[in-house]
Amino acid sequence: MLSALAAGALIGYAHLYLFPSELNPNLVTQPYLIDRGFILYRDLGDQKPPLLLLLVTWLMPLFQGDPVTAARTLHFSVIILLIFLIISWVYWKAGLWAAFFSGLFVLTWSQFLGLWATAYYDLVTSLFFLLFFLLMSWSNPGNQTLKALSGGLLVGIAVLIKQQAIILIFIYIIGLVVELLAQQLSPRKSAFLLAAFLGSFLVPILVFLIASQFRSNTFNETVFWNFTLLLQNSFSSLGALVIPPAQFFRTLQILILLIPFAASLFIPDFGSGLSRNIRIWLLVFLVAAVLFQYPRYSSRHWSVVFPFAAIISGVACADIIKLIKRRGVYLVLVVFLIVPAWWVYRAANQYISAARHPQNVIAEYSDLFPLAEELEKKIPLSGSLAIFPTDEANANLHFILQRDPPRYFIYHYPWFMNNSSIKDSWIAAIESEQTPVILKFPLTWDVKIYAPELISYITDNYMVIDTVEWKGQSIQIMLRNPNKYTLRIP
Repeated sequence: MLSALAAGALIGYAHLYLFPSELNPNLVTQPYLIDRGFILYRDLGDQKPPLLLLLVTWLMPLFQGDPVTAARTLHFSVIILLIFLIISWVYWKAGLWAAFFSGLFVLTWSQFLGLWATAYYDLVTSLFFLLFFLLMSWSNPGNQTLKALSGGLLVGIAVLIKQQAIILIFIYIIGLVVELLAQQLSPRKSAFLLAAFLGSFLVPILVFLIASQFRSNTFNETVFWNFTLLLQNSFSSLGALVIPPAQFFRTLQILILLIPFAASLFIPDFGSGLSRNIRIWLLVFLVAAVLFQYPRYSSRHWSVVFPFAAIISGVACADIIKLIKRRGVYLVLVVFLIVPAWWVYRAANQYISAARHPQNVIAEYSDLFPLAEELEKKIPLSGSLAIFPTDEANANLHFILQRDPPRYFIYHYPWFMNNSSIKDSWIAAIESEQTPVILKFPLTWDVKIYAPELISYITDNYMVIDTVEWKGQSIQIMLRNPNKYTLRIP
């Protein structure tokens, strides 16, 4: 168990101090703004569920109000716990060889499979996916009710972190149906367990909705951002992004040990002691985790796949070793054992190179500091500051510059800009505060198509006073035109 903790600590340290990483503004600027009095879903608009950024906000007092340290500490903690659970469970269920190879897998592929994104939604959700898998693979007929209540609570919390976690409900229903068909449960008992599961699932969601209404009277706004916009399905159509072919084939190479693992379901004596039932559950959870790539591909989403890929790969290697010992060396099996040898070579190169030349570049955060230094010389010292178009690549400027946006912080993505009420609310916030400065970035995200009225508003009411060069782009500094009077929006 100490080796599992050591592996987790090593990988966590590497992702904080050796490897390139990313620090999303949802975990920096948004918690910073909430701490400054912004109200989630009223002053901060986003389709992301609330729990993760609130968790960072709650952790901030432990780190002198610093959301960066809070998020990085959370990242380190989640990685240690996730890897500890992976290696410990594999050792308990499939033995030393399987645990060793699973540990080697996480050491080699954590960077590719999404752990570079600091405390991101998918990484934290992967922990709940793994815990739910452990619960589903636990066979104890006497504690079915406890299993249903615990599972529902886990899924409810997971959905408050990332909406796609709702797929776990369908996995639980599949489990109930299988047990019902196998006559392990009666129809009445199955209905009772499903009701207990769904009731427990609703508890954390209802608690949040009631708390948001009680504390800030934002029930309607919460429903709008988390449910109404999702039902409009704008993200699925406007935000769709398929996996690049190179990434697809690279992922297939990483998951090549799925082949012998799947074969173990059909070859009776091909296995390391892990039951067929658990192997099927592993594949079910792996497929469910892959669905996180829909509708918009990002390598960050692979972190939900990460724990199940590690377990499956480790178990497959142990299966091969056991069969070779039992029946002698088979050429096809030896070929598969080249895979972990490749892992060793890759991991050694990766960590030795990182130790010699640390690349502690934090995308969406540290790369903004040179820009911030130039802006501080040229923008007014006080007043709010708007960024157009705001996206995840530039939003952390608000925290770095310690300058609040107008009290309607949004990203200018197409799936938000096709909603007129969101655009009107952003203009209304700027008008209400007479925001003195706008930083105008190159017009990405098709804002010319989806938000021409915002461009017209900025052009009519602001004038360019200077520019700053950053990453080959010209960032325009615009001040409010004192000679231009605009109609206030109530």
